[in-house]
Amino acid sequence: MTRKSLSLLTKSAFLICCFVLTLASFAQTKSNKGKEFWLGYMKHDSDLGAGMSLYITSDSNTSGTVSIPGQSWSQNFSVTANNTTVINIPQSKAYLDCSDCIESKGVKVVANDNIVVYSHHYEGNRSDATLVLPTRTLGKEYYLMAYEQRSSGNAGRSTFAMVAIKDNTKIKITPACDLRKNGGGTLDKGKTYQITLDEGEVYSAYAASGTSTYDVTGTYVEVIDTGATADCRTIAVYSGSSYARVGNCS
Repeated sequence: MTRKSLSLLTKSAFLICCFVLTLASFAQTKSNKGKEFWLGYMKHDSDLGAGMSLYITSDSNTSGTVSIPGQSWSQNFSVTANNTTVINIPQSKAYLDCSDCIESKGVKVVANDNIVVYSHHYEGNRSDATLVLPTRTLGKEYYLMAYEQRSSGNAGRSTFAMVAIKDNTKIKITPACDLRKNGGGTLDKGKTYQITLDEGEVYSAYAASGTSTYDVTGTYVEVIDTGATADCRTIAVYSGSSYARVGNCS
C-alpha cells in the first residue's frame, strides 16, 4: 500500500503523537527505535469500515508479537533488515468509537531487537498515520494537538486517546473544549477531571460538537503518581481529528 502525501489529501484524519513537555523528552538519547510500544486506534470518519495496519521496520533481522491483550488477540511477525512488515489489526478488537470511555483495546508491540513502528488508519482518501514512540520514551505530562475539524455529522470529531503502561495509572485531564460525556451530557471545557487506567486500557474522548471551534488542541494531560511507586508510570497519548481537510480542494 502506498501512502499519499498529506498535502494531496482532500479529506484526511490525523493522529498526532503528542510531545512530552519535559526537558528529558528532548534529550539526545531518545529514539524512535525500541523493543516495546503501545498504541490505540481512535475515531475515524468511516468507523469500522476503515482499515487498520502497523508498519514495522528494522535495521536488523528480528521478530516479535503484536497483541491486544484485553481482547485475547495476538499475531507473531518477523522483519528482514531494511524492509517493512505490515500487520493488519482487526477493527472489532481495537477501534475506539466511544467518548469518555475506558476499554481494554490497547495494542502492544514487542520485538526481540530494536524496531520502528508506524500506525495507519485508512479508507478511500481518508487517511491518518503516526510514528509510534517506544515505551521507554513516553512521559507523564502532555498538551494535545489536533487540526481544524471539518463537520461530518456524528462522525467528524476532534479526538484523543491515551494508553496506560502500568496498572493503577491515575491521570488528570483538563479539556480545551467541551467533550461528549459517556451516558449523555458534556465534560466542560477547562474543568479538570481524573481517570484511572490499568495496563493496556485505553481512555478515549472526543469533542461534544463536530464544528471547527470544538478542538481538543491545548487539552492538558498529566499522570499523577503518589506513594512508593511515584514517578514509575507513563502513558502513550494520541490526538487529532476523525475528519479534517488539508488545502482548499473538495
